[in-house]
Amino acid sequence: MTNFIRDRNRFQLAPPPAWWLRALLEFDASLVLIPSRVEPLYRIGQRRRWDDRKIATDVAPHPDTRMMTSYGLVPVTSVISNTGGWVWSPTVFLQLKARAGWRQGLTPAQAADAADAVDRKDALDRKIVRSDRLDKQLDWMRTVAQWHTGEKVLVGQPSEFSASLARLAQRATSGPSSGRTAQSDARIA
Repeated sequence: MTNFIRDRNRFQLAPPPAWWLRALLEFDASLVLIPSRVEPLYRIGQRRRWDDRKIATDVAPHPDTRMMTSYGLVPVTSVISNTGGWVWSPTVFLQLKARAGWRQGLTPAQAADAADAVDRKDALDRKIVRSDRLDKQLDWMRTVAQWHTGEKVLVGQPSEFSASLARLAQRATSGPSSGRTAQSDARIA
């Protein structure tokens, strides 16, 4: 029995490395990796342990779910790509551990609810990080605009940008590179 099914590979995805498949087998022998038929990614499914076929019929409209149920699998998660290539890293196993309701003795419905809770938490975390980044970017843009218009810039609490603002302020007010000296400041005043 293998934990990699070479289904129709419409997107010509490279097969996973042997070490990763061994790690998946050691993590849980019931997990199977299979290429998606509709997206350029791999799906991880679990061989059915429960006789409950209701889970598969609840989400059956998705082509990958239908394909996985034809192999006797229940969808668990996806392995997606990033700009650096396929993510064949051990971090996938952390996600699998969080979604492993069957390891905790949960029923299929409870396992699905637990996976949904993990998805909601991940989405909320991503939203908070995005919001925090956006706030920092807007603060930085506002500070740069104030600096360029000559307004007073308050560099308050330490942040990732305050050090660079302090360097900019130091360069602008001292040194020959700024083209200003104490004598030229006196003449201007």
